[in-house]
Amino acid sequence: MKNNSKTQNNLKTKKRYVLKNKGRFAAIISILSVLSVLILFTSTVYSYRTPQYLSVNVKQGDTLWSLANKYGTSSDTREIVYNIKKINKLATSEIQAGSEILIPMN
Repeated sequence: MKNNSKTQNNLKTKKRYVLKNKGRFAAIISILSVLSVLILFTSTVYSYRTPQYLSVNVKQGDTLWSLANKYGTSSDTREIVYNIKKINKLATSEIQAGSEILIPMN
């Protein structure tokens, strides 16, 4: 009977894990934290929307300002004119009838 009670006591007691190398544990936790932050930021970078443009044929009498007012989505027309010039690589605000320009839609 004495032998039987020892096995029952062994089953009841749990072995405790003793952390032997605390430096290694801290390093692993640090690395896992950095990796999780990197994964979080990487997922936000890939959610970036690509810019969309509308192709417009310039008619007689059109100006960048009138096209920006007509097709622009922003409230600041100056910003839209600046973006049109930048996208189409225009040195000046002069546009020719019959030419095709891109207008940013977002």
